[in-house]
Amino acid sequence: MREDLQGTIAARNREPYNVIGIIYPTGSIYLTNRTGMTNVPGNVTQGVLTDISASTQRLFPDEGRSTIGTLSFSAIDLNSDLTADLRSQFTTYGSPRGREVRVFTGDTSNFNELVRVETYVVDDAVAFERRGYSFRCSDRTREEKVSIFDKATTRLDATLAVDATTMTVVDSTGFETVAHTASFSDAPSSTVGYLLVRKTGEIIRYTGKTATTFTGLTRGVLNTNAAEVVVDVGTASDRRPEIEEFIYLEMPAPHLLYAILTGSIKVPPTRCRRRGTWGSIPPTLTGPVSTTSAPICTTRTT
Repeated sequence: MREDLQGTIAARNREPYNVIGIIYPTGSIYLTNRTGMTNVPGNVTQGVLTDISASTQRLFPDEGRSTIGTLSFSAIDLNSDLTADLRSQFTTYGSPRGREVRVFTGDTSNFNELVRVETYVVDDAVAFERRGYSFRCSDRTREEKVSIFDKATTRLDATLAVDATTMTVVDSTGFETVAHTASFSDAPSSTVGYLLVRKTGEIIRYTGKTATTFTGLTRGVLNTNAAEVVVDVGTASDRRPEIEEFIYLEMPAPHLLYAILTGSIKVPPTRCRRRGTWGSIPPTLTGPVSTTSAPICTTRTT
């Protein structure tokens, strides 16, 4: 009997120090699996974490599918401390769903020396059962951008004729023009932007803008058709036809990868070699993707 108890104590002493933080703008909730930890920030409840289970993302290329990383854990509601913390945060910030969850681990009781190993987001499943709460979380990447780029949108403020070269909108803020290199198949060596008319599917190229207009329009580009869009001036502005920024990507492979990974089409200047000569790629490039005649690019500095 004594040997079993000693074994239990020894196993407990070998257990790593784990901390899980549920992050709020203020008063984040931190839970630990062992007592006696120091320098843990926020509202801390120690020795209550149990049943921590995590899985990473898995890819199955032969089956054409993948799984998202998950985390589940339970926390004993000791003296109803966790209930009080969750209730307090609910009053100010609402449900814990969607809250960032940070996981720390290490072999020391000093929180400052632990390693942050993963970040998750709380799913819908937060349940109270028996003596505490159970949480289910998903990989942070599930909550990141649904779209790679944050596209600007506005509304038409006047009817757009089929042959119009100027478009009047409610607000043009956030729409950007982009410098094309000579290798672009559409508008080479030009600085232009693109608009998508959601009602008709037409893509329009423009060269300039004011606070409420787009100018220098070229209608029906990128294999779309020009069409008239009628605006009823008696309709509220937020119910008029929507205009969306269209992201046109056609660039050297390194720049394209940078744009897709970061959601930014602004990349550092790069020296590119084509047929034995060196030339500069402009630092700002844009949006369909071309895989033809891509130059060989390096970060050579000369």
